[in-house]
Amino acid sequence: MVHQDQESSPSEMEELRQRCSHDGWHEEGLHSFCSRIMLHTGFVTLFGHNKSLSSTTMKNARDDFQTFDDAFSKVMAGIPLWLLRGAFKARVALEQRFLPENVATLSEPSALIAERIAIFNRCNTLSEVQKARAHLSVLWAAHANTLPLAFWVLFYLLRSPEAQEAVRAEVEELCGGDLDLSETRIPLDQKQLNGLVNLSSAVKETLRLVSSAMHVRVVKQNFNLDLGSGQTYDIRHGDMLAMAPEMTYMDPYA
Repeated sequence: MVHQDQESSPSEMEELRQRCSHDGWHEEGLHSFCSRIMLHTGFVTLFGHNKSLSSTTMKNARDDFQTFDDAFSKVMAGIPLWLLRGAFKARVALEQRFLPENVATLSEPSALIAERIAIFNRCNTLSEVQKARAHLSVLWAAHANTLPLAFWVLFYLLRSPEAQEAVRAEVEELCGGDLDLSETRIPLDQKQLNGLVNLSSAVKETLRLVSSAMHVRVVKQNFNLDLGSGQTYDIRHGDMLAMAPEMTYMDPYA
């Protein structure tokens, strides 16, 4: 991914504006580009902002987030986090960013986080670290799937000039023409976002192409499963039933 660049600045938004100046070019991988933009944007949207959120600070947070996220499947498989030293250190570093005294320095948090902070302030049963971990869980839940999805959406848009132009025109029309990076915020309401039909279509089609989740359920009662092809299976109470949506997503007759 190639875009314009200058020297680093005190804030990520200022850095982004400088990257779009005429003074030079910067090259980075598409995944790195998506992670850099999306994680910073998501963090500020959820938790707020302050002048200490420099590009270096956010890069360290991204590295820690990625290290922790990479180990998540191993933790879910039952491996204690303390055995995964890199992930353990990354979680501790992320927790430090969400300690109450650090969260208190952030301005204009989202309504969700502001309400959680108010509840935590009234709660005497949670330690400072437990509060920080609660905030970290929100950050992880908001980005664990969003970051790779953003990568794949942009990947497929770059491969399809027609789709890219349709999405770009829709976004520019909503924002009133060319995006002005001198403005730090472009306020949009839910109705406006719902009107981005082409963008929504691109996201949904990307999910169809790359989603590989598998749904596993425990059967609660005996039943007969009819596949619609004349083939049936007797499913017993207590059986584990796994469904792969990807097979349906790729089936032109489904």
